[in-house]
Amino acid sequence: MLSKIGKYQNHFIILDSYENLKHLMLEPWYAEVVNKSTGIWIGDGVGAQTAITFKGLSPDARRIQFSDMAFIAAKECCLIRKMVTVEEEEE
Repeated sequence: MLSKIGKYQNHFIILDSYENLKHLMLEPWYAEVVNKSTGIWIGDGVGAQTAITFKGLSPDARRIQFSDMAFIAAKECCLIRKMVTVEEEEE
């Protein structure tokens, strides 16, 4: 069981696959800990996922399929930001 420590409660769940997250969402502790109205989705597929609720995200924005985009849900709004990425050099 997770205990509440301090004033702020920040939980980070970092996965490389939405399929893995869907399995995690079935765990009993998940509903107790995770607030679906706040979070950051990085990459494409934001319109197909149900892990984070993005209020105010337009249908066009839901169809964005760029891996270098970040979608931020917080305080009843949604922000879309382009991420800075570094391409690896080929040897």
